[in-house]
Amino acid sequence: MRYIGGILVRHGPGIGVAAVMAAVVAGPRWWLLGTSAPGGARVPISPWGASNIGLDESLYGASLREAYDGVPSLLTRYTGLSNRAPALPGAFWVQVDGLLGRFTGGPFHAQAITFTIATVATMLLLYVLALEISGSRLIAMAAVPSALVFGEVFQQVGSSIPLAHFSLWRPVLQIDPGRSFHPWYRFIAPSMVLAPFFGSVIAIPRAIETGMRRWMLCASAALALVIYSYLFYWIALALALGWWGLTLLMRRDAAAAGRLAALTIIAGVLALPELIARLAAGASLSADARARIGVHHLQVNASLASSSGRLALFCLPIVYLLVRERDERRRFYVALLLSPLILAPFEGVLPQPDHFLSLVWPPFAVPALLAAGSVVLQTLRRHYATAGGAAVMLLAVLAVSHTTVIQARALQAVNPSFAVSSDEDAALSWLRTQAVRGAVVVSPSVITNILVASLTPAPRYVKDGFVTSPSDAELVDRFLRAEAAYGFNADDALGRLVPVNRPLAAGTAATLQRSVEKGAAFYLLNDEVSVPGSVAQRIDGWRSQYLALVAERDVLRAYRADYLYCGPRERLWTASAAARGTMVRLVFRRATVAIYQRTSPSDPAAMEFKGCDG
Repeated sequence: MRYIGGILVRHGPGIGVAAVMAAVVAGPRWWLLGTSAPGGARVPISPWGASNIGLDESLYGASLREAYDGVPSLLTRYTGLSNRAPALPGAFWVQVDGLLGRFTGGPFHAQAITFTIATVATMLLLYVLALEISGSRLIAMAAVPSALVFGEVFQQVGSSIPLAHFSLWRPVLQIDPGRSFHPWYRFIAPSMVLAPFFGSVIAIPRAIETGMRRWMLCASAALALVIYSYLFYWIALALALGWWGLTLLMRRDAAAAGRLAALTIIAGVLALPELIARLAAGASLSADARARIGVHHLQVNASLASSSGRLALFCLPIVYLLVRERDERRRFYVALLLSPLILAPFEGVLPQPDHFLSLVWPPFAVPALLAAGSVVLQTLRRHYATAGGAAVMLLAVLAVSHTTVIQARALQAVNPSFAVSSDEDAALSWLRTQAVRGAVVVSPSVITNILVASLTPAPRYVKDGFVTSPSDAELVDRFLRAEAAYGFNADDALGRLVPVNRPLAAGTAATLQRSVEKGAAFYLLNDEVSVPGSVAQRIDGWRSQYLALVAERDVLRAYRADYLYCGPRERLWTASAAARGTMVRLVFRRATVAIYQRTSPSDPAAMEFKGCDG
């Protein structure tokens, strides 16, 4: 107790700042889970109106629900996922949250719990890392909120030259979050990997220097958890460790290089199930699935190479400051600083290599920035000790205020989009409790499909191309059959397949939802949409296919279809003439929402489905 008391006396202010920042970051999730929504019922995800966080979390909603509904297994992480899903970033945590959700009331509450624990650990470990690098409790206390601001600023400014593109600073100066929370915490993968990453940055150098068993085990465990958490992090970290290992050998420090190799091997053994799952998932992907997630053949992306090059130039003074002395930790920090920049330009092997810049580089740069900043401050402290301390305190206050306002404004902006009407809430509740287990729900709406897959056990008829491996032909066929069943005219149906990089996030609620629905091709074909020609050349063929489907009887019969959902989004486009022969009976109605069950013509309650208002 005396030892703990001593820690609290010495580091109470720093621990307090870490706790405050953890509350600022984690608070919005609890707000969105635990409060009533304005004008509707609260839901834990936002497929519309929440910009990056909405798009990213939509990828995980269905996986969380399936892990919760199925029999979660950490060795067979995709239990319940149909059509073989590729390995999503953070899939290990999806299964953890699915299993934990059985004891907490649902997978999203479990996600909030694990997220909060990870956030508190991240802030505390960041404080410890900054204290270890700087030797100053004041600097370490200021480093926690400053690192968060650095991540937010980089998300806005990127690798551009600020003086040449001053408009990029406007969101930063106006504290405009752009309908999204802090970029490090917007979806499962980066939020859950930060704590083990900072833990590994602390533990690995200590293990290399001392060879002590406890540090070797801590370093191996942290590195293994990084592997389980986020593909992009462990690949960049592996490159950094390999680079550092080579420098140790070149400096003839065989003992240190051997310890590094040993802890890396131990981590690999601990993470073997994850590594096997990654390899198996990658090997099983079809050619179409690879194209949809941007995995095809290795090539250099000129734009990403240019961005990496500009950041490398920015890093040169930092590298110079850190390599002047024989300090192996600083060499490790330099390797961390540069490894994401080396990997980012290469596309075709991993989906979205830009994540090496946007999500990996800022945290990887933190140790080097702290070390370089400490060198500068130590120099200035000889002449300006009082002014330097005051400047650090001012920086801490500004950083805490900036992050707090960013999170509060983001919550205010996206709050309405984490809600559905009471009518839709009742319909989703009916599907959770009354629908036949495994029954498939049909809707032409992107948003409805995501809500149904995330909030009920029911699979969806129209699938998301990123998380399944059917061919493009099947994905588009499912989509067109749903459109034909609801009676949309060809221009409206095909207009949603016109290549658009991603849905816009601006305007009124109605405008936002319509823009997401217009981006249907983005959800069906994903990365292929970033190459418009690959989609546009197929539009004419899809038009002919759609016209044939409109004339087909019982158009949904090609795939299992049990329920047809009719809500406000299913009425965004005017229905003209639904394909004939889809027999249904009404099983749920509440004001603006109805659910129909497919049935046989012999059913006394059977009627022909003629669209939501037919």
